[in-house]
Amino acid sequence: MAKNILTEENFQKLQKVIDENKGKKGA
Repeated sequence: MAKNILTEENFQKLQKVIDENKGKKGA
């Protein structure tokens, strides 16, 4: 279960970084 929680947090962080990268590209 702990692994799932960590994965969820990491996924959200990745999603945030991806969104920021898209914003920089103006996509």
